[in-house]
Amino acid sequence: MVSTINLIKYFAIIGDVAYILFLLYNGIDEGFKDIGSVQSIAPIGMIFLLILNIFLLIYLKKRQK
Repeated sequence: MVSTINLIKYFAIIGDVAYILFLLYNGIDEGFKDIGSVQSIAPIGMIFLLILNIFLLIYLKKRQK
């Protein structure tokens, strides 16, 4: 049986991946026009933080076992 905490972790990882795919899709759809501008810092920073969150959730899960 999956505990509530593990279920929340799974949903957090799925949500992070879905949001990263959403950001990448919007970037592809716009042709990555604003890559060099200041406006591109927020999505790139968000992708970095979401990847870090996924890594920490998986790493901490493996470490607890």
